[in-house]
Amino acid sequence: MTRDGSVKVHVIGIAGSGKTTLARWIGDTFAVVAHDLDFVVYDVEKGERPHDEIVARVDEIRSLPGWVTEGAYHDAWLRPLLDEADAIAWLDVPLRACLARIVKRHVRAELARTNVHRGWRRLASFLDYNRRTARRQRAETVQLLADYAEKVVRCRSTGDVADFKKSLLKRTALAP
Repeated sequence: MTRDGSVKVHVIGIAGSGKTTLARWIGDTFAVVAHDLDFVVYDVEKGERPHDEIVARVDEIRSLPGWVTEGAYHDAWLRPLLDEADAIAWLDVPLRACLARIVKRHVRAELARTNVHRGWRRLASFLDYNRRTARRQRAETVQLLADYAEKVVRCRSTGDVADFKKSLLKRTALAP
């Protein structure tokens, strides 16, 4: 943690693992911006951004006194964020829990008519993709995080996430 109490945290995990929820909590708790890396990598209208633009956006985040980033990425441009992070939360929850959360999120958005990924076929396709790739994504995460073992906290349950939150609060003297 930095001297002023700002945090620099990266949250990684597959879709539905709780990355956004944890990143928002960290952002709200420590008054830092939570950065969804999907918006760093993708432009809503143009698709994937050029590599140089992604790197420039990552550098902008890194220049802030505190930040939290979240995503499922394993690309080389992520390493500077991992290098500078005070802590890395790996949300390694069971696939069935992730799939259930994806369905729940999709149904809520459909009912509210706010779903940017509309349609039940799209949901089925996304669930299938996650089922097929979860094992590979996990292996890639293990490999990526091997160099950062001293700052990785592997959260396999909601209890582990709660413990991670408590540890962040203690490290920054915000604990009650």
